[in-house]
Amino acid sequence: MQFARANQAFAGLCGGGKMGWLMVQDPVCDREVDRQRAKAAGLTSTYKGQTYYFCSPECLREFESCPGLHINPTLEATPQEAYAG
Repeated sequence: MQFARANQAFAGLCGGGKMGWLMVQDPVCDREVDRQRAKAAGLTSTYKGQTYYFCSPECLREFESCPGLHINPTLEATPQEAYAG
């Protein structure tokens, strides 16, 4: 059921055929997301001064629970930093 809701949200936020500069990558699931639609839906988060866009509320919650693990996890954060908001 959770995946069904995520897929519905994804279908609404992904824009096949849109111009590339409008599309960004969800850092949690790596799906391509329409930046404007994600922003309008409130599916954004700012971490270390950078805004990230998400395909679903589930991906947003996952990111916010531990952002350092989703932003280049092998280079970005030590285990202590990964869990610090």
